Amino acid sequence: MPPRDPTCAYLGPDGSYTSQAARQLVRLARVALIPCATIADVFAADTTHAVVPLENTIHGVVQETLGCLLASSPAAAAEEEEEEGQPRWSVSTTYDKPIQHALVVKRGTPIENVRWVASHEQALGQCQAFLGATFPSAKILAVSSTALAAHTVHAYAYPDIPPVHAPAPIPDTLRDSPGAAICSVELAQSLSGLEIVRKSIQDVQDNHTRFMLLCRRDATGTDTAAAAATATAAAATTTAAQDPASTCFFRIDDPRTLTAFLGRRSTTLVAVHSKAFPASSRANNGHPPSHPQELHKVQAKYAEKYNKRYLVEVVAPTPLEHADLPGVVRL
Repeated sequence: MPPRDPTCAYLGPDGSYTSQAARQLVRLARVALIPCATIADVFAADTTHAVVPLENTIHGVVQETLGCLLASSPAAAAEEEEEEGQPRWSVSTTYDKPIQHALVVKRGTPIENVRWVASHEQALGQCQAFLGATFPSAKILAVSSTALAAHTVHAYAYPDIPPVHAPAPIPDTLRDSPGAAICSVELAQSLSGLEIVRKSIQDVQDNHTRFMLLCRRDATGTDTAAAAATATAAAATTTAAQDPASTCFFRIDDPRTLTAFLGRRSTTLVAVHSKAFPASSRANNGHPPSHPQELHKVQAKYAEKYNKRYLVEVVAPTPLEHADLPGVVRL
């Protein structure tokens, strides 16, 4: 089968911070960029690779990205890939992008007239102090991206102009009220009729978001030819803000496996992120269930309902020994 033409899915629409990161990551490669409405849509896209936000210095890990990375337990994912030929994503590199948020409104709107503010939940969290001080009574609306927030403000401010992108739904009681969006200066300047009324409104000025470049693997666990070629080209753009191979990511579906994994590592732990899933999604990872008497009552009750999974990042200067541990998948 001939290699696929390289394509890259990202959280859109165009002008989002993720689109800016995607352009940076693949700027030396001939790659078609495919905008997606949500992070879940990015992971579901039929593309050779994808760019998603992982974590922010102010607001922490991006929960939707973490959930998608951990949604299938390692054991279940391995079975699906073997039996159904479903590919999975591998991490090619990460990119650390400075983030400066701007507040935008319909041109001529006094800031004190704003009744609602829209943005991605990460941007809203990064600007929490500003929002509390400036808009104590305004309705705060979380939408799927900062770019969509700006397009939404534009669409409701200029209803007679056909929108470039379909706006996010807002409560009927707010549709005729002035709104604002938190987005990038670059995007705000591209939308005629919007005005930047505040710049650098994030709570911490030295604000960064880390993005992942993901490559799709085929059913054999090998990076697709197009994705591998694009990853190589992307690595050629490496700056001090990128780490093409210095760290590795693993998905682990059991706390005892996590303990064993970290206990044998000669490398340095960078980060551990966890997310809880319904216990019914627990895969048979080779471990017998813990006896309730071994756990604190609260922990036991929690463990009955939820299965905690982990995204682990380690520094990996040497080959990693993990093949004998059940429930571990390298991303």
